[in-house]
Parts: sequence; structure tokens; C-alpha cells
Amino acid sequence: GITPEHIGSVIGIAFSVNLTWGIIDGVTAMYTYIMERADRDRIVDDLAGGFDPAAAKARGREALDDTIAAALSDAEKDRILDAIARSAPPAAGSRTRRYRANRDDWLFALGIVAIDVGLVVPVVLPLVLVTDIAAGVYVSRLVASVLFAAIGWGYARKLNRNPWLAASFLGLLGFALFTYAYETGG
Repeated sequence: GITPEHIGSVIGIAFSVNLTWGIIDGVTAMYTYIMERADRDRIVDDLAGGFDPAAAKARGREALDDTIAAALSDAEKDRILDAIARSAPPAAGSRTRRYRANRDDWLFALGIVAIDVGLVVPVVLPLVLVTDIAAGVYVSRLVASVLFAAIGWGYARKLNRNPWLAASFLGLLGFALFTYAYETGG
């Protein structure tokens, strides 16, 4: 059976795993954003005086398609790109500049780490607070399932989907997976 020592090991492993994945998620997301910033700067430099104006415009239009400017026609996007080209400094140095993470980038990464680690707390808390180990494990699975359902609800609302359906599906799927993992020792 499960002993208090097992619970302590599970809690330690849960925090370690989530801390590790939090660091991976945070640093990966941070550097993805830094690369996007570097790419944006290169597009601006190319628009301001690059070697291939047509290619710069095409890349600029593509970048605008990932913003609210996607609703504009290509001619309207070209006017925006022309304004950027006129206002940009002639050589911002994006091709030679070394991009580094700044304070805000590191805080962004740290926020992701905090979220990943913080999500462990409500899942392991029943293991600490509930004296009956089997009941604590069951409550922990329920809490994890509710968190899973809440994530489904939030995504569904942002995507104009049925939040009740998404929450029910992900909650039940989570509970089934968590129960299967528990019962099989995985």
C-alpha cells in the first residue's frame, strides 16, 4: 500500500518535474519571443534599405498577417510598410546585433516557471491535508481533473466553442487518465 513516505516522494517528484518543465517552457518561450523580435527588426531594416525591396515587402505583409492588420488589403498593408520604411532608421544593425534576453524577458520566463510549479500546489495539497491516504489521492485526482476542465473551459471561451462541452470532455479525460496512471502505477 501507499505509505506517508510514498506521498513525500510523490510530492518531491511532482515539484521537481514541474520545475524542470517550467524552466524548459519558460526559457523556450522567452527565446522564441526574442527570435521573433530579431526577425521583426530584420524586416524593418530590410524595408528601410535592404537589398531586395520586393522580398522585404512580402515578408512585411506576412508579418502583418499575424496582427489585426490581416483584415487589410495588400495595398493598405503596403502603405503601412511604406510608412515603416520611411520612419525606420537607415541601419538599425539587426543583422549584426547580438540579441540577448532583457529583464522583461527573464521575468516572462520566470512567470511561466511560477505557473508550472504553482499548478502542483493544489494537486498535492490534498495529499498533505487529508489524513486518509486513499482519500487524499482520490481528492488529488479530482483537483487535477477540475484544473484540466478549467483549462478546457478557458480555451473554449477564447475560441468561441462550447465551454461546457470542452470542460466536461477534458475533465473526464483527465480523470480517466489520472485514474489509469494511478491504478497501473504509471
